[in-house]
Amino acid sequence: MFGDDNKTVLFVDDEKHNLLAFKATFREHFVVYTAQSAAEALSLLAEHGVKVVISDQRMPETTGVEFLEQVQALYPDTIRILLTAYSDFDALIDAVNKGKIYYYLSKPWNTNALTLVLENAFESLGLREKNRELEREAEHLRLISAIREKELLLSQLENLKNQIKPHFLFNALGSLVFLIEDNPTEAVEFVRRLSSLYRFLIEISNNDLVSIERELKSVGDYIYLQQTRFSGNLIYQQSVPHSYLLKRIPSSGVLMLVENAIKHNVVTSSSPLTIRVTVKNNMLVVSNNINPRVEQPEGTGTGLKNLSARYDLLIQKKPQIIEASGMFEARLPIL
Repeated sequence: MFGDDNKTVLFVDDEKHNLLAFKATFREHFVVYTAQSAAEALSLLAEHGVKVVISDQRMPETTGVEFLEQVQALYPDTIRILLTAYSDFDALIDAVNKGKIYYYLSKPWNTNALTLVLENAFESLGLREKNRELEREAEHLRLISAIREKELLLSQLENLKNQIKPHFLFNALGSLVFLIEDNPTEAVEFVRRLSSLYRFLIEISNNDLVSIERELKSVGDYIYLQQTRFSGNLIYQQSVPHSYLLKRIPSSGVLMLVENAIKHNVVTSSSPLTIRVTVKNNMLVVSNNINPRVEQPEGTGTGLKNLSARYDLLIQKKPQIIEASGMFEARLPIL
């Protein structure tokens, strides 16, 4: 996990011949620094950022335990190893408790044993860094998830605000008044469809994804209510294969596109509006001819931006919007 350039070892001993022997033995395996005192060793640590520190216990000015305790306080990520030729049980206890050593070896050291200890030390450092990297990635993912969740909630709220509009309800109730007087039977169906539509709008506040079948049922209810208002000037054509009906899409996307088509276009006998829902290349396609109103309602473009954001958050894909030759077409990815 660690390249040779990162395998840095600092050996501290007050006897120069021990330093020379250590460097001669391990310089082919590691980047070796040596120091004859704690002060010199601390200076090298500050300059080179050594990964592993090995210290002799018996030194004239500072013991190995005292030195490793300083190292632990200043550079807690280093691995610390104590060497001593003395069977000093108290020193070992202090080394563990104060210097928090990784390993203890007696002098004179065994080259093979010390090599294995050092390799294990660097492997431990590599695993430690890998764990930190995984923790950073996990924290990053948690942050992204929190941001996405917040954006999704805001998007859902905006979606509901866009869909449950007093203006639409006012027009629907106005149409209902005339139906009650002229055609009570149709008025009952009108109320049933209106209730079904609003039940769907309430349900989607707790559901990010819905089946195409459920979405198209709500679109059918909405179209029925609007056709009561616009008579034969609003034409709705739906051709979705049965095999697609149980597949899922972000909720209310098709409904928003149908609503947008009616909101932004003229719907008259001289300029009828035709809305089609089909499937093409595994995408749900919602299209309509363009007969733009002279005065466009406020918030033009907000619904499409909201729709794109919801798709990106929920399935990491975005709708394709195409306007050409007097036609508007939105292609919605299907799960």
